[in-house]
Amino acid sequence: MSGSTYSKTEAQRQLDESNKGHQILCKMGWSGAGLGAKEQGIEQPISGGEVRDRTDMYKGVGINLNDPYENFRKSKGQAFINRMKARAEERL
Repeated sequence: MSGSTYSKTEAQRQLDESNKGHQILCKMGWSGAGLGAKEQGIEQPISGGEVRDRTDMYKGVGINLNDPYENFRKSKGQAFINRMKARAEERL
C-alpha cells in the first residue's frame, strides 16, 4: 500500500503544538505524517464519543444507545424504584 488510505481535507482539524498528544508523539519521533511503518495510517486524531450517563459509560463505541429493549428495561426498573420509594414514604 502506498500513500494514505484516508483523504485529507482542509476542513479537518489540525493538531497544534499545544496539544499534549502532539507533544508526546513528537518526542517519540513523529513528524506529522500518517502513523505506521510506511506512514499509511491516519494523520488526524479520532474524534471522541458522546458523553454518556453512568449506566452506559462502559459500553462499546459502536453500541446503539436507543435499543428498544434496553429502554423498556430501564423504564420498568425506574418504575419499580419509584414504587418502592412511595411505599417507604407511606411508612414514615
